[in-house]
Amino acid sequence: MKKYILAAILPCLFEACSNDVIIGDSDELINKSELSLDTNDSILSFASKADFDQVVSALKKMDCNTQQEWLNENYGNFHSLSDEFEEALLEAEKLDESEEAFKTYYSKYGETLFFPFFRDDVGPYLPVIDKYVAKLLNKKGKVLISGVEVDLKDIHNYSQLQELHRAMYSLNETQNKVGRKRVAGTPAGDEYDSEWYHENGKKIRLKCQRRYTGEYEDGQLGKYHQYGLHIEISFRKKTWLGWTNYVSFVGIDARFNLADGQLVTLLDSHTNDSSHDYYIDLPKVYKRPFSMTDNYSYIAPGIDADVKLDYRGIGHTLQYNFTLDPFYEE
Repeated sequence: MKKYILAAILPCLFEACSNDVIIGDSDELINKSELSLDTNDSILSFASKADFDQVVSALKKMDCNTQQEWLNENYGNFHSLSDEFEEALLEAEKLDESEEAFKTYYSKYGETLFFPFFRDDVGPYLPVIDKYVAKLLNKKGKVLISGVEVDLKDIHNYSQLQELHRAMYSLNETQNKVGRKRVAGTPAGDEYDSEWYHENGKKIRLKCQRRYTGEYEDGQLGKYHQYGLHIEISFRKKTWLGWTNYVSFVGIDARFNLADGQLVTLLDSHTNDSSHDYYIDLPKVYKRPFSMTDNYSYIAPGIDADVKLDYRGIGHTLQYNFTLDPFYEE
């Protein structure tokens, strides 16, 4: 039996970083003298859009253990929009279900974060698509570029949250078992959806589906398709008006047994906000004859899954067993 093991590491909620960071193709270092902080207005100032983009690119190259230290060294105690969001999520864990508690919470964060109030999804979301950009914006979503104040908040509706897989209610994605040629990242085959499990004023949901990565060629073995497994964990807590995004601990221990005898495993635990996503590369699927046709097909084997979740909001282990049927593309 071939075995594929993944110890997944998601982006940390709280991050730290190294002192010297090489960024851009020119291997130029950004230092304090090139980037300034307007402490009076609590807003960062960049000489040009190119300088701003360069810092964003640098942050994207840092791991979770290198970002915050670098930001602190260059910008001191600047309170960013990202910090505002993290603060709100931590505070949400302590919210009770009273009207007074929610109104007080909303009055504090309602102007800086995005509260969709879509059905019963009423909690805060980061109002910026790119989380690295949010680290350079003040809590109002603004930054000075070439001396001009710019508002870079770019999430204004619930559909955007759904497209980013951050929303409590996901977009409807219907797929047939027999697929067509796809572009990278699109769903492939059946989706498992546990639906919401409720307990203790909390709820949690598990989704799992293959995603098409691309078509490649491997020497004498010929062409193959690559699929990944997307595992999505969502949780929320009850408030006066509905459910809110917040920070909590989740541990996952999963085994995915492929029908061709291969095994993929996932073991991880961390504290983060209410949408946890994992992407696991599945074994290559080579082109081969399909017994029911004269054509060659890419046949992704069926998957039997055994998933255990430990979520602090519930307080006991949740067990999920499900099957993803075989999937083929002509």
